[in-house]
Amino acid sequence: MNLHRINKRTIIILSSVLILLIGILIVSRLIKKEVAQSSVVSSPDMVNHPIYSNYNFIQSDSIINIGIQPMYMPTGLIMEIIKRDNILNETLAKLGKKIKYHSLLKGADVNYFIQKGELDGGVGGAMPALSASLTSDIIIPIIIQKGNISIVAARPMLTNDLKRKRIGYAHGSISHFYILELLHSEGFTEEMVSLIPMETSEMADALHNNEIDLYCSWEPNVAADIKQHAESFATFKKITNGYLYFPADFFQHHTKIVKHLLASVLRSITWMKSDRDNLLLACDWNLQEMEKLTGKKNILTAEEMADLALKDILGYMSIFECVISEEELQYNSSLHKEFDFMLQLRKEEGDFNWEHSLNSFNNDLIIEILDHPKVFQLYNYNYEIGEGKKLIN
Repeated sequence: MNLHRINKRTIIILSSVLILLIGILIVSRLIKKEVAQSSVVSSPDMVNHPIYSNYNFIQSDSIINIGIQPMYMPTGLIMEIIKRDNILNETLAKLGKKIKYHSLLKGADVNYFIQKGELDGGVGGAMPALSASLTSDIIIPIIIQKGNISIVAARPMLTNDLKRKRIGYAHGSISHFYILELLHSEGFTEEMVSLIPMETSEMADALHNNEIDLYCSWEPNVAADIKQHAESFATFKKITNGYLYFPADFFQHHTKIVKHLLASVLRSITWMKSDRDNLLLACDWNLQEMEKLTGKKNILTAEEMADLALKDILGYMSIFECVISEEELQYNSSLHKEFDFMLQLRKEEGDFNWEHSLNSFNNDLIIEILDHPKVFQLYNYNYEIGEGKKLIN
């Protein structure tokens, strides 16, 4: 009788512990999911961030703070060249200005610091740029990225193979939009797959640890995965844009500075396209900045990074590709569809409409610069390459 009571009591205790453990696991996964979602759509408070808490956003009339993304290819290359552009830096010095660059992990972080008033501009993909256009008055004057996002799996896969698959994606990003667009094009609903939000840095490991069946991401994440895991296979590619943008107030009060910064973007592209050695040098600079930001050595070489860049905006025939075309700003364009998707995700009250975001795009400066290549020295190069050396060609 006592043994029966002990066994019964033991079963009750074990059952309670098991239920508690299951509850903890469920809550843990929900928290992880919520963190993953919020980290992309709207970054949390950064005061105690392991990287950003050490940053000093100096607020001074002489300092211009720009947020860059070394992990975003080939934008990272462009910004590393701009840092070393003596034509730009000498022009700014005459105006009593100097740019301080802050390396950030993603576009949502750029937006966070722009909204706090600590950045005067920054780089972001289509989703962060559109998001910033909703919550702030910004000006988007140039395309600085035009490249592929891809779906990566451990084996070749057709679209009808996606059913019941576990798919990793960055919530609220262009990869999220593309996954849903692809599913809907095949007549699938979200309920027919398992969508798993996660950070882009976690996706490759999750795939090869069999936690997901495929994921959607951009370069250089995809190339690094494929190099490290021979079985990885990239497919279903889609072209997407990235932008350099500024708070409207800064843009209006410092239009001349923005012009010279945009000219430096175009100059960096023509310089990289003119000689592969220039491109490789920029890749070396960007690899150094990536490793400084993450604390990890990147698996890709400068040669591999260069090849990726040539498949992106550098592979296009002309720097006129940096102009935001009228087609992109029309109703039912890819950008407009991305805008509608983002609105559905935000679930916020407010008078948010396409016209408001449309007013953020401004081609006036970039067209002026392209029309006056000699004035803005688009084909003159003078770069600081370290140890006080200048590279002129």
